Amino acid sequence: MGKSFLYPFVGLLIPGLGQWIQGQRRKAVFTFGLIFFCFYAGLALDFDYYQRYNDIRRKTHTVVLDRSQQSVSPPKGEPIPYNPQNDPYVRLDNLPLTTGSELLLLTGRARPGLVVEVSNLKTGQNVQTQADATGFFALSPLPLADGENRLVYGAANLWPDHYGKMFTIADYDSERRYMPGRLDRMWHFTYKVIFPVLNTPLLHFSGGFWQSQVLGWWQKSPLTRHKEEMPAPIKDIGFYLLVLVAMFQLIALFDAFDTAYNREVLDDLP
Repeated sequence: MGKSFLYPFVGLLIPGLGQWIQGQRRKAVFTFGLIFFCFYAGLALDFDYYQRYNDIRRKTHTVVLDRSQQSVSPPKGEPIPYNPQNDPYVRLDNLPLTTGSELLLLTGRARPGLVVEVSNLKTGQNVQTQADATGFFALSPLPLADGENRLVYGAANLWPDHYGKMFTIADYDSERRYMPGRLDRMWHFTYKVIFPVLNTPLLHFSGGFWQSQVLGWWQKSPLTRHKEEMPAPIKDIGFYLLVLVAMFQLIALFDAFDTAYNREVLDDLP
């Protein structure tokens, strides 16, 4: 019976590998294809998968304004796609340590649709914008004062409506902002531990790169190109597809064990 546990274990490396080793080639190919399709299709619809329980607290950075230093424009190059798996919640691409310009121009990447804010604690001024469908954002110039300027950046707490009135999006500065209950902690454990194990390293560690390549696909589709962001019902389909991946993988693992165990039993019969 001990050998039977080997086949589900190798199935945690590549979907369907346990069936393939036992000679069930068609079943292995079908298992791999089904899980492969559901996983990548789900990621193309649910861009919150890797960041649903990530740390979204805002960060700080100090920029020194030295007017004697020659102002240099930030280098322009090919924009780096946003990788939801490996990149931070908000990534600033050109945040300097020192500058000779009193206006700081910042660009970066964040979760698509996220409202990004950079505040200068020294001057009390801040700039905000919203990341587009590909996660790219470009902030308005942020004034700097002479000497050290302590910046705070991340997701915005407040956002103006169409009439200019500020309304609260969330409170990202509060340590009590997120107080998970038992069910939330279970989902947190599921997303951070169970799903990565069941999805296998092959799929889990390639998913972020896949998402970085397909960000904004709905703006090119004839059915959804008039939408600035992914419609909520489509996001839900992606979420359920990713849950199905874990369920299909569990079925495949039990099937690999059951097949191997039944063969051992038959081999032991007189």
